[in-house]
Amino acid sequence: VPPSNHHELHLRGPTGRGARGIQQNTFTRWCNEHLKCVHKRIGDLQRDLSDGLRLIALLEVLSQKKMGRKYHPRPNFRQMKLENVSVALEFLEREHIKLGWWGNGVG
Repeated sequence: VPPSNHHELHLRGPTGRGARGIQQNTFTRWCNEHLKCVHKRIGDLQRDLSDGLRLIALLEVLSQKKMGRKYHPRPNFRQMKLENVSVALEFLEREHIKLGWWGNGVG
């Protein structure tokens, strides 16, 4: 469906994916810029962060600290993936890191 006016084009962006798509692309590029130093990459945010491994790597790069807790390096099962994500979230809590974009109308 083509946009009806300039304002709608601005909100949807040139690909028609909208502001959310633009935010996701921007955040993905930002993550990849930081993950380069550990030779990791994100293509799809939801898929690539779901096992917790790239999220853990990103947090370690940004904080310049190790998780301090073991995680599953090859999470084959859903439970292992959830535990990895929990490790990352616990790290954020332990380090008193607040996610400024979390729950602020993004998504």
